[in-house]
Order: sequence, then structure tokens, then C-alpha cells
Amino acid sequence: QGIISVYDWRYAEQVRREREEGERQREEERLQKELATPIETIYYTPKVYEVEDVSVSGKEAELWETEEYWASNPGEIFIKDYLGDASRVTIPTHINGKRVSNLASFALKKCKASIVQIPGSFEYVAGHLGYENTNIQTVIIGEGVKTIGESCFSFVKSLKNVCVSQSVIEVGR
Repeated sequence: QGIISVYDWRYAEQVRREREEGERQREEERLQKELATPIETIYYTPKVYEVEDVSVSGKEAELWETEEYWASNPGEIFIKDYLGDASRVTIPTHINGKRVSNLASFALKKCKASIVQIPGSFEYVAGHLGYENTNIQTVIIGEGVKTIGESCFSFVKSLKNVCVSQSVIEVGR
């Protein structure tokens, strides 16, 4: 027991090599067959979400915390936060006649709305939007937005849906 003749050993090795070669050939045939199978291409057309441009003024404008954007576009403003109680808000494109350039990075921290709509007139949505917000559940990105900034919505604690229009061609980095 445990001792085999040279003949038996050579025969066992030959059987083992033939078995391994057979397995390799079967695997090669399977892979060739798999590669020869045509690949089905499925085309998907993303939805278009139309979000109307909104201008606010007076008491309504006081619900928006803004910051002057004097560096390169005098007279334009950034939105920092929404301070109202509405459950659904559309980011305004003009506040008291001033053009809103964009949302500031880390904007909408205190926003109480559960649905936030961003019009397509904002080509770029800043990063870290809604940072640590616990109210926002749905964000709708309007047709026309091309870029969504780095980690945008990453830290929105209650976020369930982000509806992105087909115009978006870049998301974060």
C-alpha cells in the first residue's frame, strides 16, 4: 500500500494529463462558443424632465438665502438655502430681478422641502448639494442641465429618487 510501480505511476500521470487536456479543450470550446454568440444591444432613451424657470420677488424672495456673486459676474447671485416650509420647491432663476447663477456648494442644508426641482437653465449643479439634509427625498434635474457636481446629493440622508434628464452628460469626478 502506497508503493506503486514505475509503470503504474507513468500510466496514472498519462491519465491525469489526458484528463486535464480534455478539460482545457472543453473550456476553450465553451469560451469560443460564448464569444461567437452575438451580443444584444439595448438602447435606452432617458426621460426628459421639464422644469419651468421661476422668478421670485418680495416676501417669496425672503425665503431664499442668497450670496452675491461679484467675482466674475456682478449682479448675479448664488442660492445658499431655502428657508420656507413648502414641501415642493423649484429653484428660482431670478430673485428680486437678479439672475441666479447657480446653487452654492453645500447649498440646501436646511431646506425643509421633500421635493426639489432644478430648472434646465442651470447648466451646472454645484457639488455637495443638500449636504446632511434630512428632508429632501426627491430631486428632479430639468432638461438643459449638463453637469452635476462632485458628490452632489451624496450626503442627503433621506434621498430616495434623483430624476436626471437626458441632457446631463457629466456627473461628478
